[in-house]
Amino acid sequence: MRDTVSGADAPSREDANRILPIDIIQLLLFTGFAFSYSLYMSDLMPGTLYYTSMAAFIIFAAARVAWLVLVAQPRAPLAFGKSACALFGAAAVLVFLSIVQEINAAGDFSYTSFGAIIYIVIPVLSALCIANTVTLRLADVYMTVLLARYIFFFLISDKFSIEAIQSISWVDSQSPFESSFAHDLLVVGLYFVVRQKAIRAGLALAFTMLALKRASFLLSPLLIIFRRKIRYSPPPKSTSVLALFVVGAVSPFAVMAAYSQTSSEFFENNFGVDLNEFTSGRLSIYQLATNCAESSHAFGSLNICLSDTAFRVGGTTWNGLLHNDTLRVYMEVGLIGVVVYVAALSYASRTSRPAFILMMYAFFVLITSRLITHMSFWIVLFIAIALLERFQSSRDEFSGRGIALPEQEVRIQSTQRETK
Repeated sequence: MRDTVSGADAPSREDANRILPIDIIQLLLFTGFAFSYSLYMSDLMPGTLYYTSMAAFIIFAAARVAWLVLVAQPRAPLAFGKSACALFGAAAVLVFLSIVQEINAAGDFSYTSFGAIIYIVIPVLSALCIANTVTLRLADVYMTVLLARYIFFFLISDKFSIEAIQSISWVDSQSPFESSFAHDLLVVGLYFVVRQKAIRAGLALAFTMLALKRASFLLSPLLIIFRRKIRYSPPPKSTSVLALFVVGAVSPFAVMAAYSQTSSEFFENNFGVDLNEFTSGRLSIYQLATNCAESSHAFGSLNICLSDTAFRVGGTTWNGLLHNDTLRVYMEVGLIGVVVYVAALSYASRTSRPAFILMMYAFFVLITSRLITHMSFWIVLFIAIALLERFQSSRDEFSGRGIALPEQEVRIQSTQRETK
């Protein structure tokens, strides 16, 4: 691994702790990107400034990764490198399938899929850059920046108050702070649980519960209860990773079966349950989305058509996005597309038990709700998985060679060579 250091090449403490000017620039760009997102989501910053800050960091990250791959140590593998290749490969396949299908259907193709894979490419580039250029001590700083940006988002919200907190209905799962940031904060919380940073883990999981998404709300206390087992468990078995892949691959068919007329009648006749009401309108959204299936041939195209159809038919917007992402991918690019996509995600979960837990959670949300276009989640997820891979590989390397260097003082070998 690029993040291992041989006994002869082990850096001194002074070198390992040295923060270079390029590290400061990278951290500043990342921090600006992170907090501009909170301001943008709070309507306190125009979109142009947010996208400018994002572009600045991503261009810098891409350039630094290119330097590592092409100049610093071209034949050495990157931390998170294999997972990144799988995800980049999946993105390429999704674009290829989209182009082929659009040409077959209309004799031409759009750039819809190119825009859609940004939600894969930008998070992967972010994770590659950070995991392969920072000290392990500085890695915690990056995750702390992410935690701070979510707390900052809640604090600047006009809804945040003691009265609002007291108004939360834990039984009915209703909160004025309900936000998809709950997914992101769960990732940050698990990262700090593994890193044994109790205060930061507690803050992340507390705000996860305030954001009150049901799955993350239920999982948060379990991360605390089983923290020791999570920290010291070995990586998942290949059979577990395969099972996760199979669940993702068959999920579109399971969801379509659940949304069928037969299922609706079964629940209504036997339990008196309105399936559409039980699924919070997901059934009616799917039924509306079937009108777009024949005209949606590119990755990322279905919800564009669905939004237009929902507004045109009913003058509504709440039902303009399909709330089953794996089904959405299947309706856009078919079985091959969904298989390739979930295979890449499953492969990224193989490196550690926490990574596998987080990916299982991601699959649950992908199957039952919307997550593909929630870029901040994928950025946090891939950075956390990549950094945990760094910690694990460095710990294994030093343990195997009998080198007694604290993990937080280790700078990856490639960065050492980059700065010479």
